[in-house]
Amino acid sequence: MLEWIESEKLLHLNEVKHRNDAIINSLRLSPGEMIKKWTYLDYNKAKELIALLKHYSNGYFEGTGIELGAGTGIFSTILVENGLKNIYALEIVPAFTEYVIPVVTKHYLKENSNTVIPVLGSFDDIHLPNDSIDFAFEYDAFHHSNDLSITFNEIYKKLRPGGILIMVDRCHLDVITDEAIDKLLEKTYTKDFLTAHGYDENIILTRRENGEHEYRKSEWLDSIYSAGFDVKVFRTFYPKVNLKQLYWYLLSKIKSSGERGRSLMKIYLAQNFGIYLSDPYTLTSMKESIFIGKTIAVLEKPK
Repeated sequence: MLEWIESEKLLHLNEVKHRNDAIINSLRLSPGEMIKKWTYLDYNKAKELIALLKHYSNGYFEGTGIELGAGTGIFSTILVENGLKNIYALEIVPAFTEYVIPVVTKHYLKENSNTVIPVLGSFDDIHLPNDSIDFAFEYDAFHHSNDLSITFNEIYKKLRPGGILIMVDRCHLDVITDEAIDKLLEKTYTKDFLTAHGYDENIILTRRENGEHEYRKSEWLDSIYSAGFDVKVFRTFYPKVNLKQLYWYLLSKIKSSGERGRSLMKIYLAQNFGIYLSDPYTLTSMKESIFIGKTIAVLEKPK
């Protein structure tokens, strides 16, 4: 295990300490149970996601990689199984790097578990030479970034020319208001959620205090382009839109629903007829419907 930041410094951050304590309380679980608890996917669904990403990136899984916000390390494990020579599993929560990632990689990779290198650190401060990484991956990690520009600039520097960053995260439409975002972030976790995830059920914890952010599409793309990346794919998997929904939204004369109606029209045409209007990168024909609500991006550092 590598330590780019001392664990004592990280545990002073509330969002890290809460998560670290919860993970310590779940160490009795099996590797498969820990993956489900902390990644919200099982091993087979994680494999399915990596297969989808392999399709979108033209099979580019090779060389040395880094997973940014690795959590349990399950994606690092599967990426090695799919062709990466080795991968740094970078995670900011000490209990993941010290306990969980070694257990998960040993369980699935057996004698090849040393190809996944647990690293305690931040994706905003990567202690590797510039132009040294072939491949980078993040799953539901970058929405914890306090500044997307810093995050994308950092990984851009570390990727070699022609290197690929694949991200899977959540992305809001630009029409969402600041008030709506604040409402999402000020939600407190229920006692049932806290108990199920190993937190102290008596704490009052908001999503904002837990390190969450809700970024709009334009905020993602502004940071991606300003770092210098070429966007190969940027696609959001929307819930299925049926004809009845479309009819009532188009019929509506309420001004506030106009933009939503236009969005539904574009999504409906893309899903049902493969017709992409002004925004081809963010619509899908729904073949990958198990990933509803996720945005997949394939980004390349120019050669």
